[in-house]
Amino acid sequence: AEVAVATAAPPAPAPEPPDEFVCPISQDVMNDPVIASDGHSYDRWAIERWFQINEERLTSPKTGVSLATPGFFPNYGLKRQVI
Repeated sequence: AEVAVATAAPPAPAPEPPDEFVCPISQDVMNDPVIASDGHSYDRWAIERWFQINEERLTSPKTGVSLATPGFFPNYGLKRQVI
């Protein structure tokens, strides 16, 4: 006689994070989101690096449009949602 063996179903994959939680540069969920002068949010380390690499030609990582300033400021609302 054969014995039936119960097998556990594989775990469900983790849900994908919302697009607004993902940095357009690193493609990872942001830890320290900031808003750049293009109006888009990026992870702080990623946009700082972008500005270092592209200091001669300051452009938006998301749109490619020229930026007036490499400045950015914290996106506290998004940070509260991500954490």
